[in-house]
Amino acid sequence: MMGTWTFNVDEPLVGFTVHAQPWTDRAKRYVAFKGKVRLLADIARVPEEIPENHRAVVSIAVMWKAKARIDLSNILKAVEDGLWKRDRGIGEVHATKFQYTGVERVSVTVGIEEGKQNGEPKQNRKLKA
Repeated sequence: MMGTWTFNVDEPLVGFTVHAQPWTDRAKRYVAFKGKVRLLADIARVPEEIPENHRAVVSIAVMWKAKARIDLSNILKAVEDGLWKRDRGIGEVHATKFQYTGVERVSVTVGIEEGKQNGEPKQNRKLKA
């Protein structure tokens, strides 16, 4: 195991934005949130890249003051996008949602361990007709 890091991202939480033009307020909020995630990851000393021949495990716990206002999967994607520009090395994710906690926050735990992300690479295979 290379290491494990934990940090919290406080409100306002922003989820992955699907069809927003880059100049819209919604897209700008998303970019700012990703920057906030990376800044907090830097402070926690999370590596800026997932090293080759390693895999990342990302766990999040999202807490909402009242009822959740963003899908859990969209928060997870925003955190992944904020952590790394190239997040294909993520081999495992865990996400949990807690509602009516009185707090809006996402707690992030990142682990990086040795090992291929998806096992052995695919060999050149001929497709059967």
